[in-house]
Amino acid sequence: MIISRLNRNFSTKNLSYLKGPTNTPPLQESISKAFFKASLEHEHETAIISDFQDLHLTFGELFQICRRVAANLLDLGVQPGTKFGIYAPNYLEWLNCQYACPLADLHMVNINPAYKPKELEHGLTLTEVETLLVSDNLTPARILDNVDFFL
Repeated sequence: MIISRLNRNFSTKNLSYLKGPTNTPPLQESISKAFFKASLEHEHETAIISDFQDLHLTFGELFQICRRVAANLLDLGVQPGTKFGIYAPNYLEWLNCQYACPLADLHMVNINPAYKPKELEHGLTLTEVETLLVSDNLTPARILDNVDFFL
């Protein structure tokens, strides 16, 4: 389950990262295959809660949304096998793209929404992103800072 808000009662004092159980071996399958299996096995169970967006989705609902996003990206002319950038904060729409990209055979590239124009230009040039999704959740000032780059 992915939760958009941290549990305030959990202490991370003196931890640089959290380490879970080590007795579970890594998956030997793709993200899209694991996601598909989870959507079948846990179809009616909660997959994500995004309190600030007032959204609660089951694995089945999330999978169907991601399939539609993947199909829409291909319908818009995004070519399979290309690098697809997302310039957005960590909202549900970002997660939809993360799971949709492998379904559409796209290589997702995360672009930090806090980048300034030169950083954005460098990041996109370095990664050779061919298509960039820009979130409407970015502040107008952040988009305007980079408007010359997008034109």
